[in-house]
Amino acid sequence: MENAMKYIFLACAFMMIAKTALGADPSIEQILAATDNGRGLVVVGGTTDGKLEAAVAAAGKGDLIVSGVAVGVGAAATARARIDKDGQAGYASVTAQPSLAVLPYNDNLANVVVADLDRIGA
Repeated sequence: MENAMKYIFLACAFMMIAKTALGADPSIEQILAATDNGRGLVVVGGTTDGKLEAAVAAAGKGDLIVSGVAVGVGAAATARARIDKDGQAGYASVTAQPSLAVLPYNDNLANVVVADLDRIGA
């Protein structure tokens, strides 16, 4: 449990740094630059409408996989519909969870984690 708390603390600290460094709404270019090589996995915590996920996937031109994490099935369904409408299904996906307290990924899997700070209350 102590280890889990350490990771939650580090994740919160990272999000606060990212907010300061990238601003409240990072641009697609900033997200791509943060991947270091324009490839890999981008995780978006607090997914609501799927616009960001679809836009990042499209900008990644097949070299990025975008995984959104929505709180609740309604937000996930809305985001999935947008991703499909924008032709990015397969490059972007969304999973629903009851909260964002723990992300459904192994350590060090994602290249970039972007959080909707308004959505998660940070």
